[in-house]
Amino acid sequence: MTKDMFDQSLLENSPRGASSLIAKTIVHSLLAQEQIGDSSNIEAILPKVSFIHDDHGVFILQTLSHHLKSASKFIHEFIHSEVETISALEVESFCSFPFRFFELDTKKYLVTETLISVTDTAMIERCYTVVKQIQKQILLGLRSSFYARMVLEMKGQSLEGKSSYVQERIMSYIHRFPKLFDYDLIPLMNQFMTDAKEEFTKNRSIKDLSKIIVTFYHIYKKLSHKSKIRGGAREIFTKSSTLFIEELFGRKKVISIVVGISHLYENERLEKEHLIKACKALIKGATVIEHSFLKIFAKGEGGYLFYIELEKREGAISFQEIKSLKEGLKKNIESHIQKFARKMFMPQNTEEVIKYTVALSKELGSKEDLPQVAVLFDSQSNDNLLFTAIVVKVSGKCSPFELFEKGEGRGYSCKIKQVRILGEFKEGIELSYSMKVSSFMREDYSIDIYRARAKIIWDLQKRLGEIRDYNGGMLEKQGDVLSLCQGILRKKGVKNSVLVENFFYAIHPSEIRAMISIEQFIEFFTPFYDLFTYKTSKDNFLHIRDGRILFLARVKTERKKEAFLNEIKHFESTIGGLIFFSLSIQEKFYIGVHFKFQDEETKELFLGKMSLCLKL
Repeated sequence: MTKDMFDQSLLENSPRGASSLIAKTIVHSLLAQEQIGDSSNIEAILPKVSFIHDDHGVFILQTLSHHLKSASKFIHEFIHSEVETISALEVESFCSFPFRFFELDTKKYLVTETLISVTDTAMIERCYTVVKQIQKQILLGLRSSFYARMVLEMKGQSLEGKSSYVQERIMSYIHRFPKLFDYDLIPLMNQFMTDAKEEFTKNRSIKDLSKIIVTFYHIYKKLSHKSKIRGGAREIFTKSSTLFIEELFGRKKVISIVVGISHLYENERLEKEHLIKACKALIKGATVIEHSFLKIFAKGEGGYLFYIELEKREGAISFQEIKSLKEGLKKNIESHIQKFARKMFMPQNTEEVIKYTVALSKELGSKEDLPQVAVLFDSQSNDNLLFTAIVVKVSGKCSPFELFEKGEGRGYSCKIKQVRILGEFKEGIELSYSMKVSSFMREDYSIDIYRARAKIIWDLQKRLGEIRDYNGGMLEKQGDVLSLCQGILRKKGVKNSVLVENFFYAIHPSEIRAMISIEQFIEFFTPFYDLFTYKTSKDNFLHIRDGRILFLARVKTERKKEAFLNEIKHFESTIGGLIFFSLSIQEKFYIGVHFKFQDEETKELFLGKMSLCLKL
């Protein structure tokens, strides 16, 4: 081919118009440096990166290579990331042109040109060294696409550039592994990259970002599959692993956690603070990596996907902590889902207040008697619990208004609603207490009414001295028994005090809670805890000794639970001393019964009924 024919072919197969002339000029310049007049020997010199400069502080970088995927993007991103580190350098222009030497040629080539200017001539030598280094790195990047990706990841290219590389990697997964990935991975990837904060994306490698997206996808698919099989039952999946993030002073190892939950009910909430508490319960001293929390609504099948990263400020997270995170996180998340109670409308029953006032007045028989107190729950709002406290006491030197002058305390406030003269030496005070909900929130985000009531009694004792709690004596005794049981179980390794408390108040009849021995409670609680923590593969527990039966079951349906309770209540009416409990936790029902049977016939009848319930 003659030089004129070569020029004509290049002109016809390059971009049209002015772009064609620019491309032709750049290609001729690069080929002239290698003394190649046509395309016959061009393969031997590719890729080619040329560096031209003049005395006025202008640098020109020209490249000629095969038209590789994202080659132009690599050159553009790398040059900009390097130039940004030198204040004296500025990219004036960048252009790239794909072309063929011949119309029927299957090979496609790419030519680029970047114009870089020096804004401070005093630094021209330093700038020259930087541009020469850019030339070397671009040449290596054009020779190896793997090297190009690694260089850009280390340089932390722009968010747009990194997003495109993530997209390319995800698309390659879909093409290479069609049995594992479908095209519904793409919208999930787009949602992840859109919702993730720029600070998060910037400090994670393309490989790690892709890995997180793929984990999201697998969990999303599991949620979708399980929801079709099990209907409305809630499913939770977790995945924990380690990864490295780039920081100013090097790389840092963190724990990466992905959580998928099939659905939340209308009155339920699971956010960053709940997820953090669930994780911290398993890894003491863990802190959250800034900007790492992400929550995505899984469209189509419903459900939510969460992502969070953890580290320890002091020391590394141990293998044992990672193991406990993998084993216990699912259950912990279930227990940390916050449930909101709907606001109650219940106008105060004035008749009830008067009845209590009269009853308390009768209890106050002489001037030496203690003040009589009754506390009634009124209502709940988003922020406050409202109680009415009724006090009947001996009229004294201090008036009620002096006693309750300072009506505010930490987390609560009280005010006088009404004062009544009840006789020669008696007076009745009706008080309104407003207790901050946030001060009485338990670990599972339920509100501890008992603790709020105890706070009111404490405040009244502080103001009045020793008092008699008219309608709370049984509650106080139950609280004392519970505290002793929690202390002993804590020594045995049961640290979930909320679970112990829930179990205690699920025991019936309610009056037995104040009289149950610690040994009997632990005997009842231990098999329940084994069922709850899945230490046993069975869904039930049966123990018969010394004429006593202890039976517990874990069931998954409301129908089974009701069947068990109906049979237990039938036996309760015929057998004295029967104790049972019914507790709902994380969409599962736990039922248990303990009693002394009178004869073998009663035992066999009970076991037969329980067996029938298990088969339902």
